[in-house]
Amino acid sequence: MDPITGGEMYVGFLYYCTMLTSNHALNFISYPMQAMVKSSKILPVMIMGIIRSTYSYSWRKYASAAIITAGLIIFNYGNN
Repeated sequence: MDPITGGEMYVGFLYYCTMLTSNHALNFISYPMQAMVKSSKILPVMIMGIIRSTYSYSWRKYASAAIITAGLIIFNYGNN
């Protein structure tokens, strides 16, 4: 088994800090908004992939992401 490198420790620490700060930030918004934000993570992931030129997506993937996000918004705010 390989020992853990310094870079892996750094990434692990940053992930830990990210989880702490995001969970703390979620305390300041309502639960329906929390559910919607957590459920629509697909959009920021796609946007960052495009910005970093890491991924390219077909129009079907964009359409799917938009439909999923619209469905989540309608589901979360449709009863209000």
